[in-house]
Amino acid sequence: MTTQHLVYYKSAIKVNQLHTSRRRGHWFKGLLWLIASIVCLILLGFWSEVGYELTNGLGSEDRDSQNHVVSRTRRSLDTLSDQVHTARRTLWKPSLNTTWQIVLNNPIKLAYNASHTVPDVDVFDIDLFDNSKETIWKLHGLHKKVICYFSAGTYEDWRPDAEQFKKKDLGKSLNDWPGENWLRINSCSVRKIMRARIKLASQKGCDAIDPDNIDGYSNENGLRLTKRDSIRYIRFLAQEAARYKMSCGLKNGGDLISSVLRSTHFAINEQCVQYSECGSYTQFIRKKKPVFHIEYPKTSNKTADFVCNAVKGMKFSTILKDMSLNGWAEYCDGKVVSTPVDTS
Repeated sequence: MTTQHLVYYKSAIKVNQLHTSRRRGHWFKGLLWLIASIVCLILLGFWSEVGYELTNGLGSEDRDSQNHVVSRTRRSLDTLSDQVHTARRTLWKPSLNTTWQIVLNNPIKLAYNASHTVPDVDVFDIDLFDNSKETIWKLHGLHKKVICYFSAGTYEDWRPDAEQFKKKDLGKSLNDWPGENWLRINSCSVRKIMRARIKLASQKGCDAIDPDNIDGYSNENGLRLTKRDSIRYIRFLAQEAARYKMSCGLKNGGDLISSVLRSTHFAINEQCVQYSECGSYTQFIRKKKPVFHIEYPKTSNKTADFVCNAVKGMKFSTILKDMSLNGWAEYCDGKVVSTPVDTS
């Protein structure tokens, strides 16, 4: 509310008080007058913003004010549009044997008039920040679902919201991952940032979120994180996603499954064959929730065969990838694909 509006508002209250003290029998009439005044002020505030947007030929200071109002108005309209869009959606619950591709190192590339994707799978797991809203819309137009990836448990110094993290919430750096530190996931500040990320996922049209690195407790994190911290954090992320009708996956963290199975809608596991952990994920399968499974084998065909034989009959959605998570992928039916990516 502007200063001018505040003065009007206080004046309205004062007038109402005078009417009440002088003629106590007319208090109801004064109350109606006050309500009408407030409604008028709100409408005047709205139309003044619209008027600013339509005004041209202002001075530099006025133009700065105009730009601020226009920007705020546009943000409000975008938010309203996104809220309407979100309210009409239903929460997506992927089924067993859903096919998928995951590409995180670059945004995927889709022609404007693309008639199919490479590969022709049900789901694409892509980076939340690197991929545009238009890319996600194109995938939807081709009847694909989109899982949006972001790191929920680590700070990454290249992300657009990196400056919002407080130094006290950063733990030890991750080995082999430059610019990345464990996060204090029970911090209110960290959760506020994650709420904004989940809202961004909704605004872009994501069907689900893939929050990574939620298992800091099992690493040298420097923050004394516990398993209980991770359980509460995953439930928080899932509840926040559900507000926008998006589903939420459990990324790794096999020893958390029994505690978060009800809150999550699918699992994304890396290397359960390599670490002999695949048995834990059958809990998802028994609940008719898919396990999106990744292994990073060497290029040997024998290694790929070993991986696929190890999960044969488990109803996992298995994919073989490079550690860089680029466009290359191999499936257990022998198909090898390369999703086009934008390297510019």
